[in-house]
Amino acid sequence: MRYAMDSYSAIEKAVSQTTDSSLPGGSSGDRLREAWLRPARASLTAGRSTLRELSEAVRDHDRAAAESAFAATASVGREGVDVSLLRADGLDRCASLFSEPS
Repeated sequence: MRYAMDSYSAIEKAVSQTTDSSLPGGSSGDRLREAWLRPARASLTAGRSTLRELSEAVRDHDRAAAESAFAATASVGREGVDVSLLRADGLDRCASLFSEPS
């Protein structure tokens, strides 16, 4: 549970600290908004229910449900994010954060 929450918090912090206006202008900024920031925001919003499911499964001592929900948390905040674009733009630390854990 702690790992899932720590991962969510790190991604949420990175996304919340990045505003649309802090991205570069022009097509470079548009690409980052479309391929990184917007998908990350949408994935975080959708992932809140997955974190609730994990929390409830842990609280209920339902190991199978907890394992399933935990596995689903790997994509929370990362789903739809174009990590290769982040790397191509030299945002390697950001790309590492938004890559699916192995």
